Amino acid sequence: MTVQYWAAAAMVGAVAFSSTADAQETRRLDFGARATVLHDSNVGRSNTALANDRGIEPEDVIFTPSLTFDLLWPLSRQSVFANGAVGYDFYNKNDHLNSDRLSLRSGLNGQVGPCVGTVQGGFSRSRNDLQDLTLTNPENIRDVTSANLNVNCSRGYGLGLSLSAGHEWATNSNAVQAQSDYETSTGQVGLTYGRPTLGTLTVFAMRQRTEYDALLGALSNPGYDMTALGVSFERRLGARIQGTLSFSYSMVDPLRSGPGATDDFSGPTYGGDLVFRPTDRIETTLTYSRSVVPSNSLGKLYDIQEDVRLGARYELSSRFELGGGFSFLDSRSEGPSVGNIPGILLTDSRTKVAFASLTFKQSQRTSLRLDVTREEREADVDAFEYSTTRVGLTADVAF
Repeated sequence: MTVQYWAAAAMVGAVAFSSTADAQETRRLDFGARATVLHDSNVGRSNTALANDRGIEPEDVIFTPSLTFDLLWPLSRQSVFANGAVGYDFYNKNDHLNSDRLSLRSGLNGQVGPCVGTVQGGFSRSRNDLQDLTLTNPENIRDVTSANLNVNCSRGYGLGLSLSAGHEWATNSNAVQAQSDYETSTGQVGLTYGRPTLGTLTVFAMRQRTEYDALLGALSNPGYDMTALGVSFERRLGARIQGTLSFSYSMVDPLRSGPGATDDFSGPTYGGDLVFRPTDRIETTLTYSRSVVPSNSLGKLYDIQEDVRLGARYELSSRFELGGGFSFLDSRSEGPSVGNIPGILLTDSRTKVAFASLTFKQSQRTSLRLDVTREEREADVDAFEYSTTRVGLTADVAF
C-alpha cells in the first residue's frame, strides 16, 4: 500500500469508524479469479527515441491473470481481516518487462469501551510504472511494506480523540533506482467533535519523517521532515450525498542544510471526496488533493502533487453498467539531492487521462468489463512526454 499523506491527515479517524462496521459484518471467505487482456499503444511511457534506448517496442499486448481473496472473521467485538491479489504480467513483444504483481493486506479490528481501532500491515510488489522512471534501464521491481495503527475514541457525538501511527518501507531492485529507497514514519493526533445531524469535525496535527537509503553518501540529502496542522470535516447527507473535506498547512524541512541543499517548502495541502447519487442508477464521484509525497525520481526529495478525478457510472440495466470520467495530475519535484541536470532529471509534468468502461454482469459471480483509456503527458524533459491509448477486456469470476 502506498501511503497517501494528505489522506492520512484529512481522514483522521475514518478508518476507525469503518472498523466498527466491519466488526459487525458476518463471516466471509471469498476467492476469485481475473484475467485481463490489454492493448497498449505506448507501453514505454516516453517518446520514440527513449523507447529505442530502453529496447522497448512501444505497441504491445499484455495478458494478466490473477487470483484474489477476501477474508473477514468476527471474534466477538473484534474481527480479523485479510485480502489481496496475486498476478503476473505477460508482454507479447517486450518479454523483458514480464513481472509478478502482489498485493496483500491483513489486520485486526477491535473495540474497547468507546474506542475503536485497526492495526494492519500491507505489502505490494510490481514493476515500476515506466512513466515514474528516468532510467535508461526500465527493469525495476518496487516493493512497498507498511504497518499502521488507527484508534478513535468517540461515541459519534460530542468530543473525541483520534490517534494514528504508521511506517512505510519502499525498495527498488535496480541498483541505480535504489538511491530512491526510503522509509517514512508518520504520527498524528486529532481532536474530534461530532453531531449526528451535522457531521464530524476534526482538528489534527501530523508529524512525518522520510529518510532515503542513498548510495551517494554526503552528495545526497538523507531525507526530510514534514509537519502539518489542519482541519477535516466529514458529513453523510442521507443516501444521496456523502463527502469529506480537509485543509492543512504543511511545512517540509530537508534533513541536510548547507551548499547544495534545497529550500524548505511551506504551503497549503488539502483533499476531499464527494459522492452524489441523483438516482438509484447514477453515481458521480469527485476527488481532489494537493499533497507532499516521497519522490521516486532520482535526485529528488519529494513531489508536490495536485490530483483531480471526476467519474460517473450509470446502471443501464440489471446486467449492464456504463462508466467514464477524467483525471488530471500535476507533479512538481522538489529538493535536488545530486544536482538538477537539465534534460535528464524530470521535475515537472502534467498528465491528463480520459476513460470509459462497459461492464456486463452475467451473474453475481461472473462479469466482463471493457475499458478504453486515453492518456497524455506534458513534461519539462521531451523524452518523457507521451500519449497512449489502452483498450482492455477483463473477466472476473468469484468462487
